[in-house]
Amino acid sequence: MNKLGKIASGSVLLLGAACAQHKEITSQPVDVRFTQQANQPELRGYDATTVRTFVKNADDKSVEVTGATCEFRGSGFEGTLTTPAIVNLPTYGNATRSVRFVCSDGTNTKVAQAAPYNVTSDERIAAGAGGGLIGVLVMASVDAAADKTNDRWGYRSVTVNF
Repeated sequence: MNKLGKIASGSVLLLGAACAQHKEITSQPVDVRFTQQANQPELRGYDATTVRTFVKNADDKSVEVTGATCEFRGSGFEGTLTTPAIVNLPTYGNATRSVRFVCSDGTNTKVAQAAPYNVTSDERIAAGAGGGLIGVLVMASVDAAADKTNDRWGYRSVTVNF
């Protein structure tokens, strides 16, 4: 998918998320446990990533549930959390990798992936949005030519549907 398509699909996801009623996160953010220090890329920082779980009710509407247990594992780290939660996932610049979440509500188990994305790149392109389609295209060209060595990476919210 091209950058413009990613922006459009991301906007639709954000609009959908804004309409949903989310449960308050009352627990402290969860830190990862590092399982390996050797052969790891340079740690650049942490991204506070929200993890939420949902079920379909009798009306076939998605309703957030609390208390699901999730185990997660990334390259060189792991942890557990109870939803809804915020987890501080490590980032390694363009060497940031996906994180796998396995969540259980006591009856069902589901798997979800948190794929990293280039936050700096998204911000560059969004900056052109004020100029309409031409502004987005110009900033997408600027972004394509930019040196991404020091860009900031992160994860979008994780949603697990039971």
